[in-house]
Amino acid sequence: MHGHPDCLALQREDHGISPRDVATAPSFKALEPQIVEAMRGVDVAIYNAAFDKGFMTRPILSAPRRFICVMETFQEAAPGEKWNLQNALLVCRYTQRKTHRAVDDCVATKFVWDALERRYGNGFPGLVARAATTVRG
Repeated sequence: MHGHPDCLALQREDHGISPRDVATAPSFKALEPQIVEAMRGVDVAIYNAAFDKGFMTRPILSAPRRFICVMETFQEAAPGEKWNLQNALLVCRYTQRKTHRAVDDCVATKFVWDALERRYGNGFPGLVARAATTVRG
């Protein structure tokens, strides 16, 4: 975590991670082979894929079969609703989210995905196909 001290304070407030917390953590580059292997050939669902893909390296971007943007799928399913994750959780009646930490966001994204699947059927292929076409690796 680098940057202006005010930004670091906001980042810590947002996700609860300080520079000290990651001082001995492996770098993203060091973890890249494990990430690539975990994503190789599978569909990867991300809440805001267009944003998150901006942080990924070329090898990571090329590993999955495709990226699916859960936010765009939610947009298709709930036109007129605000599209941020917090609002999607309200619409889907999720009450367990406590922080904006990575693991909480993953659990929350999975909840939105599952709620869409319960409502629209297994895989809701039409919604997913439209969302996936805009965010391919």
